[in-house]
Amino acid sequence: MLNRTPMKMQLLLSFILFGLTANAKTYYISNSGNDGNSGTDPSTAWQTINKVNSFGSFAPGDSILFNRGDTFYGSISISNSGSLGNPITFGAYGSGANPVITGFTTVSAWTNLGSNIWESTLSVSTLPSCNMVKINGVNTPMGRYPNAGYLPFQSDNNSSYITSSSLTGTPNWTGADVVIKKDRWTLEIGNITSQSGGTLNYTCPNLASITTGTGFFIQNDIRTLDTANEWYYNPKTGKIDIYSTNSPTNVQVATVQNLMVAASGVSYISVMNLSFIGSNSDALNFNNNDNSNNYYYTVTNCNISFAGRNGITAWEHSDIENNNINNINNTGLDGSGNSTTLNNSFKDVGLLPGMTQTYSIGTLCIVGDNALIQYNSIDSSGYIGIRFKGNNIKVRNNFVNHSCLIKDDGGGIYTWGVPGDGSIGREITGNIVLNSIGTSAGTNDQADTLAHGIYLDAYSVNVLISGNTVSGCSSSGLLISNNQNITITNNTAYNNSKSVTFAKGEIQLQYICCLLERNITMKNNMFIAKTPAKPAMFCYTVNNDINSFFSTSDSNYFARPINDNTVITLQANSGTTNTISQWKTFSSQDAHSSGSPKPITSTDSLTFLYNATTSPVTTPLPYKYIDIKGTSYKGSITLQPYTSAVLIQKR
Repeated sequence: MLNRTPMKMQLLLSFILFGLTANAKTYYISNSGNDGNSGTDPSTAWQTINKVNSFGSFAPGDSILFNRGDTFYGSISISNSGSLGNPITFGAYGSGANPVITGFTTVSAWTNLGSNIWESTLSVSTLPSCNMVKINGVNTPMGRYPNAGYLPFQSDNNSSYITSSSLTGTPNWTGADVVIKKDRWTLEIGNITSQSGGTLNYTCPNLASITTGTGFFIQNDIRTLDTANEWYYNPKTGKIDIYSTNSPTNVQVATVQNLMVAASGVSYISVMNLSFIGSNSDALNFNNNDNSNNYYYTVTNCNISFAGRNGITAWEHSDIENNNINNINNTGLDGSGNSTTLNNSFKDVGLLPGMTQTYSIGTLCIVGDNALIQYNSIDSSGYIGIRFKGNNIKVRNNFVNHSCLIKDDGGGIYTWGVPGDGSIGREITGNIVLNSIGTSAGTNDQADTLAHGIYLDAYSVNVLISGNTVSGCSSSGLLISNNQNITITNNTAYNNSKSVTFAKGEIQLQYICCLLERNITMKNNMFIAKTPAKPAMFCYTVNNDINSFFSTSDSNYFARPINDNTVITLQANSGTTNTISQWKTFSSQDAHSSGSPKPITSTDSLTFLYNATTSPVTTPLPYKYIDIKGTSYKGSITLQPYTSAVLIQKR
């Protein structure tokens, strides 16, 4: 006999869900409303976020809708949960622009203190710190000394003082903050407790150890103000000071910590068609970090901007789609596994030194299992563009441009592991990564930048890198560092390794420490050096075992159309340059690999094209060309989505 109980349970569940949906209510909020109204009809709308927060009786399936074109000040505190299939929705109604949820306060009354210092006449905030100030529409950093770059220090004790010949004791910076570039990827902020001559004594979280020869600057003190629009916030008075030759205008200060916060235990929340502008900390904070994996959030079609810390913090199941996230001081999205991050635009994230957190983790960060990161655009990141770790994470068809602008030893796309890591199912496929820039400012090597396109850091295992395009990065296009079981297929790396640096090559494979570089499969890739001084491939080891790196390498192009000769550099005890033929003999690999199909004498003969869209793109060509594989093109070339071509002009 068939057991019919499951069908009965399904029907019962359907009736329950239908009942919940049928009883769902919609609440309306409008600038022209009144908090004494019922809120259940546009004509009886509520007026403020405070009314929404005080209601406290939202049920699964309910919708809280804000009038389009209106602006609402404050923080939405979510204290009720939806349910599976019946989330509580925060959205919009009416016509026009997205409703704005803002934490900005406009400062209009100023007192002239002299010497071009203007102070707000009234207190502008009750918060203990200020992380976001917008002046004339621009995310503006607080004042600092020096105004640019870093001061060197000659000695330190790693956790409580630094001594610098650049300081004399006048002025005495006691009470200000010191920002120390403790290593290439870390800026840590400490409070200066006293100063004696060139020695600053400070307290800080001490999350990182100082690297000898790095630099620092000083901020968060009114005496740093000497350049237009530099500012200082005094938490004791709640006032802000600005350097300006005239009375400041168009000044907005973030006076709300988070613009939307979910209380502990709250789940099944949907947010759509809203704009969140001007938070002192996170714009949206869904940080139910109790490791239960029982929380679900969706954020779609929202504009999120001018956040003093993160755009979105969502450490549980989340679906983040079709959002514009920009002008964020720390991280655009700090997320976790069981998530989808799809078709979002991230721009200008983590670009202000001293305004990021100690370990800023990049623009888009996902740590956890089972995640999809696809069709996102990430442009202008202070550190890493996409950072991820976990099992079964797919990073597909993203466009990443201008990474590592204030910190480096990172990349456009970055992953890593830990000792004994057995992660599986990591895929980096079909992405276009351009212009990882890097910076030597404040480091102990002013000639060096370490900004890669795709970077597999130590202990990364079982990773597929396929169909990606990487170009214009200051260091290597692809860095495979202390890894095992890596498959690299059908990638194009062109015109990378642009700086004078140890890290070089269109692809760099290395063993320095940690995990022997082993079981690398590398097939059907195009590694194309643009200039004659750069290698197509660079292999480095401290163990004299380069010929043990690969399980299989074949059918690759190691090309340098100008001087297509010694295109592979090997470095063990001493560096050697190799022709492809010499590499084949040394490694017993790449039997069917080759170089450029045509020699040239000028880089003007090279053309690089890419398509970072979801549709084919046809580009007219002024001359006849061939690609690296020797295929001819006349009149035009059609590139499929998320592909590229390096063309050599025929003459």
